[in-house]
Amino acid sequence: MEKYITVKKCQKKYLTDRAVSQLFKNKEYLLAVIKKTLGDELKDYNFQNMDIRINTRESYKDSRIDVGVENSEAKIDIEINYNESHETEYKNLTYICQLILEQTKHNADYKYKNIRKVYQININNYDVFKENRFIYKSRIMEEDLHKIRNNLINIYDINIDFLYEKGYNKVIKEYGRNSLEYILYVFACENKEEVNKAYKGEGLMSKIREAINSWEDDNFWISRDEIIKLSFREEAEKLATERGLKKGLKQGIKQGLKQGLKQGLEQGLEQGLEQGLEQGVNQGLKQGKTEVALNLYKEGTGIDLILKATGLTKEEFEKALKEKGNKE
Repeated sequence: MEKYITVKKCQKKYLTDRAVSQLFKNKEYLLAVIKKTLGDELKDYNFQNMDIRINTRESYKDSRIDVGVENSEAKIDIEINYNESHETEYKNLTYICQLILEQTKHNADYKYKNIRKVYQININNYDVFKENRFIYKSRIMEEDLHKIRNNLINIYDINIDFLYEKGYNKVIKEYGRNSLEYILYVFACENKEEVNKAYKGEGLMSKIREAINSWEDDNFWISRDEIIKLSFREEAEKLATERGLKKGLKQGIKQGLKQGLKQGLEQGLEQGLEQGLEQGVNQGLKQGKTEVALNLYKEGTGIDLILKATGLTKEEFEKALKEKGNKE
């Protein structure tokens, strides 16, 4: 199986969806990041809507964009990407498509020439093109001529790992305190001590420092891998519970009716339902976790992370893989 996933060992504590969304509630900081990233791309940096949301799949809780703003000129999506994978790449492209399509779907008389440009700013924990650069800009272009087809779709990939490797002193020396590199260095920090050292006595960044220092930390600002783990476990338990209850009810009614013929319909239904529910829930939980584990493996997730997320043992997971292979 081809796997395309890069998991970073170093923990950049504040490079998580939850932390970034909190910091970008400071509109001055959010606008500074956007303006320093896009430069002269936009004529107007006054955004009427500072919290746009899309949802590609209403039933899937993680399908909303991380941060979004818009005005009469453009729609801007900011995504936080900790681990590199095909799924992350395709998910982000889906968001771009949604931001284009939603401009036309509510108005049959909409003129396509009026579609606003879409900008996606990816704040990554990895170097997407492996060229050891801080920022990359992508557009649709002709492959051989290298000519831009249009400027409707614009993707900026920011490499936070570049800042992490350079360190605070080199960032200050090479780029200065008014640079995009400097104001985003906060996401390369591993703890509050580093943040306080980097942004002591600064104007805008002092507000960011104060916000981070106000967080209770530890349990709330957990690592990205732990968030993934908890998310997978929650999904597995929900799926398992639903299946377990459904199967338990079915088995309980069947067993209850059978026993009720001997001991009385009322007593049999009560006892059969109770036993069936218990057995069905337990069996459904295990089946649900196994199914989630196999799906994660199919998407390229590492075995260690799968075992942590689902609670399965290595033997149970290997057995499930073997049984799935035999069926196919």
